[in-house]
Amino acid sequence: MYKQSRHVMNFATILFAAFFLIGATIAGFGVRTVLQARESATWPSAQGIILSSTVKTQSDSDGTTYKPEVTYTYTVDGTEYRGDLIAYGMKGSSASYGFAQHYDKKYPEGSTIPVAYDPAKPQTSVLEPGVSKRAFITVAFGAIFAINGLLFGLIWWLFTP
Repeated sequence: MYKQSRHVMNFATILFAAFFLIGATIAGFGVRTVLQARESATWPSAQGIILSSTVKTQSDSDGTTYKPEVTYTYTVDGTEYRGDLIAYGMKGSSASYGFAQHYDKKYPEGSTIPVAYDPAKPQTSVLEPGVSKRAFITVAFGAIFAINGLLFGLIWWLFTP
């Protein structure tokens, strides 16, 4: 009996530690995104042209999601670059078609727009520099995941003989 209960405790400890580490890693990526977004607010801009602007639809058993996809070119010091990042924190999709359509309409094909680029790495660019609320979603998700791992681990530890 003692050996079996010890195996269960070891498994639970590993499980809760994994939850914490996965959550902390996700939150770390989110913090990195927020810091990049903050830095992008100071980047110079170059004139760019929208090459394509669409709403990508994806359906599965959970439903349908929509993602704005915008591709653009811009030139820095005589070199042409291609980018597709609208804003930091906007890598995912949304259940709202209107959300994705907003960006499709905002950046129509052929239009000229300012593109913010990293002066140290001009191939890194964004259409909407600075920090948006969406940039914090990954931080919040990871933190919640990590905190749940800690809380359940603590509860397990407190209430296990």
